Amino acid sequence: MYDEVKYEGRLSSNWGSLSAPQMAQRFWWIAAAGAYGMHGEMLYKCPYWSDSSGHFCGESVERIAWFKDYMLNTTLHPPFEQCVGDDDGYVHTLTCGSGSSPSFLLFHFYNGHPNASSTFQYVYLPKGMKNRQDLLQPWEMIVTLIWKPPTACRDGALCEEDGAQPAPPCTRSDMPSPCTPTPPPPGAHIFGPARDPAHWEPVGITVDEDTLPHILTFTACSYKGACEREGFDPPAAALSPALSRYKGGL
Repeated sequence: MYDEVKYEGRLSSNWGSLSAPQMAQRFWWIAAAGAYGMHGEMLYKCPYWSDSSGHFCGESVERIAWFKDYMLNTTLHPPFEQCVGDDDGYVHTLTCGSGSSPSFLLFHFYNGHPNASSTFQYVYLPKGMKNRQDLLQPWEMIVTLIWKPPTACRDGALCEEDGAQPAPPCTRSDMPSPCTPTPPPPGAHIFGPARDPAHWEPVGITVDEDTLPHILTFTACSYKGACEREGFDPPAAALSPALSRYKGGL
């Protein structure tokens, strides 16, 4: 548990002066690090985060409700309490599933990496994992599908139609999927926790540092038909019917 994660507000003290995006992001990075965020009450009147009657008036409220519904939606990922978090100082990594074959990985990039001139980074993924890749935008409350394998390609490590050329090597961040993984260049930093090279391999991804923090997820196609669904981006109002009581009927 991470208690007292600070507050959205305008207090002179730093514990009550978070911006709305900072407040919403607190819950994401706490979950991605493998913990639960706890929050107390500020006994101040709005425009601070909450008043003594429990009505919220900050802009982060809907985003936190969206986070809660995403976290509880086990059609998208395993229960978070079955996951393990990690923080390497640049990215929080949440790994859900057993050993070398997890069914869900969440990367919460929150800090610039050592080579700030490049947006191409490496993370570990399970070897041969067929997965869908999504971008989560917590402030906009949107999940955007980046890529998923074609229907005919979801049972093997690579998909090559009869007579087709082999998949090209993954030599650049803008290579189309699928491509054949190539070893990272000497000295390249691989973000996230250390993995067993017998079962995991470094894979290049594109991370635009101008948009940090943001979240990438990789969900195994075998998890509840993940590669059959299109996305998850209903309006926030439809996610938490009880939200209005916390916002004073807004």
